[in-house]
Amino acid sequence: MGIKDDVTKLLTKIGLGTIATTHYELFPDLVRQFLATVRVYYENEIVKNAQEGILTFLVRGVCYRLPLRDLCELYGFDPDLIGVALPAQFFDANVFWSYFGTGIYDSKTSAQTDIRHPVLRYVARIIANTLLCKMEPGKMRMSELILLNYAVGDLCEEGCEWPELDSNVNLGAIFAHHLVSLTTKPFLGRGTKRESVGSLLTPIFRHFEIDTSSCSIVTTRTAMDQHYLKNARWIKGEWIWCFRTAAGSHMIQLPQRDLTAITDDPRQMCFEPDSCLLRTAPPARPLRGASSSAPPTAAEDAPIPDLAGGLHQQSGPSEIPPFEPLLAPEIPMETAVFQRFVVDSLQRIWDTMSRCTCIRPPRHRSVSPPLPGRTARPALDESSEED
Repeated sequence: MGIKDDVTKLLTKIGLGTIATTHYELFPDLVRQFLATVRVYYENEIVKNAQEGILTFLVRGVCYRLPLRDLCELYGFDPDLIGVALPAQFFDANVFWSYFGTGIYDSKTSAQTDIRHPVLRYVARIIANTLLCKMEPGKMRMSELILLNYAVGDLCEEGCEWPELDSNVNLGAIFAHHLVSLTTKPFLGRGTKRESVGSLLTPIFRHFEIDTSSCSIVTTRTAMDQHYLKNARWIKGEWIWCFRTAAGSHMIQLPQRDLTAITDDPRQMCFEPDSCLLRTAPPARPLRGASSSAPPTAAEDAPIPDLAGGLHQQSGPSEIPPFEPLLAPEIPMETAVFQRFVVDSLQRIWDTMSRCTCIRPPRHRSVSPPLPGRTARPALDESSEED
């Protein structure tokens, strides 16, 4: 997509080190033991200082202790910062979001797909998948918005800047606390979400030289490549970027370095391409077994009787276009992708139904059978009436 350099620059500016750029093997047995026992302690639990924090866990009955400073060294975080949590509030969230996001920001409903800019959306997903250990990375949470502000907040015209103390946050402590939060997730959730950060623990196992010769190993690695982005419905075809604005859904062919580059100009974050560069959505794939080129049959062209005595010609393809359902994304899918698929499908269904007409078939009066023990009354003809 031509955004690698800008993504790398923003990750470095946030201070994510190597956690988002290095792939590791996965040792499921060790990961289960780690997540079941991981804890974080401080010398002063009331006034917490990242310089005094220690991460502990058990593997095969052995307790391991890792100072947060050493944890930062393993992943390339800044070890000298002392804060252990991101700011709890972001009063300028809507102002900052308005630069690159669609709609009003709400941490409960806003999704990463509401971000128009490819670089910022890609960085937000990386943050969620790595540092924040999110099992449901499609949502745009406040913590991700804050970390994006660390990267590009200084470029905003409105000056959405953090107080100096609020930016003094140790990302090693943030990562450690999110690992601890995974300990309770299997007991609080519905059991349908899968933990997906296990391979990020491999540097810790290597640091303590834990024997992995007898452990099962998973070498397959998931990357945010073209296949991944298509499943997430971020792109279509050959790097056709999908995004939404207040006017509706749009697509544009990437790479477009002039549009995606993050510069000192705050307008670059808005990602508002000229209308001449936008592309229309490709037609939906026809249903299996259906032929759009087949001529209508005689029954389809046959006139339909009208109750008023006239004839209606059945509507043909030229009057009402055939309904073309959306292609369902692959399962499992993210919550935001599913919600967008449902909304788009319902809009297409109602749009098609609004152009359809219904014709009531003629009624045929049925004669009730005679009751038992009674004979049907014969109809009187004209001669009997005269008599």
